[in-house]
Amino acid sequence: MRGFFRWMFGDIAGVFAPRVERGPRPTRRAARWLIAIGVFVTLFGAIGMGQELGSPLERQDATVTGRYTTLLVSRRLSTRLHKVRLRLENGDTKVVTHQPLYEAVGTRTELPVKVDVDPDTDLVDAIYLEGRRYGTGRQSAAVVVTILITALGAFVLLRGIGRRRRARLLPAS
Repeated sequence: MRGFFRWMFGDIAGVFAPRVERGPRPTRRAARWLIAIGVFVTLFGAIGMGQELGSPLERQDATVTGRYTTLLVSRRLSTRLHKVRLRLENGDTKVVTHQPLYEAVGTRTELPVKVDVDPDTDLVDAIYLEGRRYGTGRQSAAVVVTILITALGAFVLLRGIGRRRRARLLPAS
């Protein structure tokens, strides 16, 4: 297990202490590739995170037109999905899978609600019914994925910087 951590994080430690012995001297070519890939993935994640955090949502009026359940069956498990059908003010119909909203709607139909819609993707982010917000989780999932991509890019970038410093400072074997 110690060898795995040395392999995984040794190059990152090389950013701060490049002269410590951590195995054979790395090549500058490998370091350049890691730095290039790390910069690309970090920028890709940062731009995606900026897009997700900076995109405003449109608040629209909508009407609940009905609710229903769907049985999802696999080999070993089955689950019931609770869905609510919405008609937006522009005439589009959206279906949202959300059990607490399903229960709050009850047997009522033609119920007025407000919805937050992402104008770029036309996905419903939240539904407001009787002063309560029912979030779909779509926005937070996208932000978490872009944060993970940015962290992966920073990890690869730091590995490349550590390898480059070690390759430059350690004597050739």
